[in-house]
Amino acid sequence: MNNAEPKITPDAPCPCTSEKDYSSCCGQYIGTKVNAPTAEALMRTRYTAYVLCDMDHLVKSIPLHHRKAFDQRAATLWSKSAEWLGLEVLSSKEYEQGKKARVEFKARYKIENEEQNHHEIAIFEKVQDRWFFVDSKMLQN
Repeated sequence: MNNAEPKITPDAPCPCTSEKDYSSCCGQYIGTKVNAPTAEALMRTRYTAYVLCDMDHLVKSIPLHHRKAFDQRAATLWSKSAEWLGLEVLSSKEYEQGKKARVEFKARYKIENEEQNHHEIAIFEKVQDRWFFVDSKMLQN
């Protein structure tokens, strides 16, 4: 396992598999003061942050009152141990006048040469024009 944090160039394909380059996709939001405009965009940045092992972005994507529960050490170890294979967004829907959203996705990765398919519905809330990840429900593949 390589413990160096992965790097990405601005013109490289975005890890979230959007078919855009990094600078015109997740790179607009990760490490910047620009907020993701939709829950799906935030979810894509969260996947990319795991690929890049950018725990600062992951912490900033959850509400303040949830941050103490985020195990940054465990997330870092998991992020670094995985070979990230791709993201597929299955659906994205806003509700409650655009203040909440759910994004169903599958993230593929390998750990110790065993491919995993992480299927989840992620729940987001919009607070003062900023989306936050607040909860999730794991689904069977």
